[in-house]
Amino acid sequence: MPTAIPWPLLRLLIAGRARDFPSGLTAPLDFVGQWLESDIGDRLDRINALAEHPTEDVRLEVEGYMETIRHRGWTAQLNAEPYDPWRIGVMANPTGDTDADLGRLGGDGRAAIRAAITSTATSIAFDPSVFRWTTDVDDFTPPLRVRLGGEVVDVSNITTTAATFVAAGTVAHAVNASVTPSMPAGVAAGDLLLVLAAIRNSGGGEPVTPDGYVELLDADNVKLFGKVHSGSEVAPTVIFANGVANADTTAQMAAFRNMPTSVDDLDIVVSSAQQLNASAQDIAYPALPAINIPGCVVLVLGWKQDDWTSVATLSGFTEIGEPDTTTGDDQGIVWDYVIQTTPDVVLPSSFSVTGGASAISVGAVVALAGGFQTLTVSARSTNGVVKDHPAGTNLEVEDVLIHGL
Repeated sequence: MPTAIPWPLLRLLIAGRARDFPSGLTAPLDFVGQWLESDIGDRLDRINALAEHPTEDVRLEVEGYMETIRHRGWTAQLNAEPYDPWRIGVMANPTGDTDADLGRLGGDGRAAIRAAITSTATSIAFDPSVFRWTTDVDDFTPPLRVRLGGEVVDVSNITTTAATFVAAGTVAHAVNASVTPSMPAGVAAGDLLLVLAAIRNSGGGEPVTPDGYVELLDADNVKLFGKVHSGSEVAPTVIFANGVANADTTAQMAAFRNMPTSVDDLDIVVSSAQQLNASAQDIAYPALPAINIPGCVVLVLGWKQDDWTSVATLSGFTEIGEPDTTTGDDQGIVWDYVIQTTPDVVLPSSFSVTGGASAISVGAVVALAGGFQTLTVSARSTNGVVKDHPAGTNLEVEDVLIHGL
């Protein structure tokens, strides 16, 4: 009985009796009787998986099948779903809950290891992407089981390393031309490089994403770009589209360390908000609701279609820069940051601007997931898989509970 199930070996459990047969190949004739005895609801185990798949047996339930009977052949294709029942639970207390039946709730977002590890490593640094993993001591009894690259490991502890600010680079100004801001001092491989760029003619001109960077915020003529430092970076050239005569162009760089940067496409923007303001002296910016993600790097960005004498640093924030220019028809950019140990709302407010004249402006708030975490592994290869893992290997909780209806 050739089958159409694409696995090298299957085991069909019928009324307590098991029988192995190869998939895609002719099965022994004496298996036909067992096949005829099978029914919907019988268990089907997938064993001896191909190398690119997890090695454990997978228990499936036969939910249906399609047969084709010819004069010299009999093929069957099975439809199967996971045999094991859904694991359900109730939300435990954040701390102090050591129930023997403790389950694990998987969060959203991707997680990936930050650097390659050997098959014997017991400390694994990883990026949780947006949502951090638990660090409560009582959540590791019994050990947390984690799967990475087909291997399952026992985890006895997780620690968190917070994000830090590295430095800001020297601003670059021009008039209706490209600019090349300087790299921040002290940057290193793995740092998150940010570029804040603006062109004066709002509603028409816009910065173009530099090669190798991704766009983190699009506020028309003001944009924020990001890139992970590769270890051999040079300052990017920012060009501008749809410029006009005397339109100032500006770009400045800044860098943060210990950011979750090993996931694809810099998937670290937690939330953002922006607004275009009517002509005024100060630069208003919108609110950003508190999101239950500790460690976020919150940036408040401002642009004004005029120069200034100074811009006051926002309360509770640290200023990155407030460069302005009068080389063309005048503009200025300003950005402040705070690293939130405890998640908090950003209330709507304004940059207080001294000097210059009233003009239109843009205000924006961007929250970036900050920090990374490190697994302490008490046992490697608990499922028999022994292997090294490259940087970027995805992590996920094993035997995870899911949200129910």
